[in-house]
Amino acid sequence: MTLLHRASEKRSLPLMESLGVDTVRERLDEVEQLIAGKKVPGPGFFVSFIRPPNDYRPPPARQQVAVRTQVAAPPRLLEAEANPDQAARERFARRSAIERAQETVRSLRVVYGNRLDAGEYRKLGDVLEVEALDATLLRAEAARALTMGTCDNQVALLRVQLATFS
Repeated sequence: MTLLHRASEKRSLPLMESLGVDTVRERLDEVEQLIAGKKVPGPGFFVSFIRPPNDYRPPPARQQVAVRTQVAAPPRLLEAEANPDQAARERFARRSAIERAQETVRSLRVVYGNRLDAGEYRKLGDVLEVEALDATLLRAEAARALTMGTCDNQVALLRVQLATFS
């Protein structure tokens, strides 16, 4: 089973359980942007990027750090830092239907890999863009299937749902 860009289940599942699926998904999106148009590195790179993300990001400027320590963060930011999954869900909800559809298809590609073909992913994106299926629910089902090891069953159910759309 390939979970994080061909990384083994033994390496992928602990990351998703400890960091949360949304955090892993955000970090994967970030690394995909970094390597866009370049040779795709091996699975170890993706796992390493997710574990210590600051190794691959530029450090914040010293002036920015000083400002952050002097200015108190608004309460909402503190809440978001306390629960990164909730903050990710809120950011997802604020996006347009097309952006949510694109992000959901990207996320499901990470979880389901080649269990669905390109045509099925395209159809899924089209259905999600018109909000005929609930993107949030599909992402939650995919996360649950990943942690429970039932991705094949979930893909079969998703195919049944897609078959109802022309």
